[in-house]
Amino acid sequence: MQYRQLGNTGLKISVIGLGCSRLSQSVFEEKKVDVFSLLDCAIDFGINFFDTADSYGYGGSEEILGKSFGGRRDKAIIATKVGYLPSSLARFGKYLIPVISPIRPLLRKKKKSLKGHSKKRQSFDIKHLKKALEGSLRRLRTDYIDLYQLHSPPKEVLQNEDEEVFDFLNRIKKEGKIRFFGISLNEVEDGIICLKRKNISSFQIAFNFIDDEAQHVLFPNLNPDIGIIARIPFARGLLTEKKEVLTGFHDVDPQKNKKIKQKLDSIQLEATKKEKGVSEVATEFILNHPEVTTAIIGTRSIEHLKANLKAFS
Repeated sequence: MQYRQLGNTGLKISVIGLGCSRLSQSVFEEKKVDVFSLLDCAIDFGINFFDTADSYGYGGSEEILGKSFGGRRDKAIIATKVGYLPSSLARFGKYLIPVISPIRPLLRKKKKSLKGHSKKRQSFDIKHLKKALEGSLRRLRTDYIDLYQLHSPPKEVLQNEDEEVFDFLNRIKKEGKIRFFGISLNEVEDGIICLKRKNISSFQIAFNFIDDEAQHVLFPNLNPDIGIIARIPFARGLLTEKKEVLTGFHDVDPQKNKKIKQKLDSIQLEATKKEKGVSEVATEFILNHPEVTTAIIGTRSIEHLKANLKAFS
């Protein structure tokens, strides 16, 4: 495993990070996998960066990381996020999980429709941030968080001149409750807005061979003190040998999207020339950018994890 320093933090992070959004049970996904073995496997292979959020699995993802790393805190660099509230439908979801098994297959079929009718809710109110921080610390079974990230904040929060949110982040950093803080960006433009702010250690953003705007707009202007955490490195499955969307709720037909088709044809040609897989070339593209500290892969499967590790090796 290779390691890179995250901005100016001094943290040496594995170039592969594990995205933990799907570790816990949800309305749509049953917990059929041994997530603790998956986390042990990640550690054994040298992964030390684990990305989660207080909203993933109604806090269940943080609880799993807490159970796994509570007694070996030095083995994991844990990044979590704050800012999302349960959506208008998800507010009831966590209460349904214990009894929902018989109808889960039906709900999966209606997943896209249900998600479409469920309104996302956010809060960056200081009272909420304080309560959310204490909740994350409790679930993670730790007295500090390595990297605390604002979760896709709207531009109004980033542009707010009263500095209330960022004063809060600086204060809890000084108190030792978090070591560093960063922003999980909605879009590249949000990163540009944040460049003027002090003490930000990381930007998390979608970055891959298809979605490559960051390399043209953000990276050339990036403060070297800020590290980049690349999410969706395989474009939800398009940049794998299957070349189809495997995760998320995005209907993407490469045959109908000219730009994406051109990108896929281009990476396939490069892979053929190099006698490598598409996922390997996609990985090279990301890690050839020194601005990128780590790329997050999300999986609940040890075999899938091993396949991704092979691509990154």
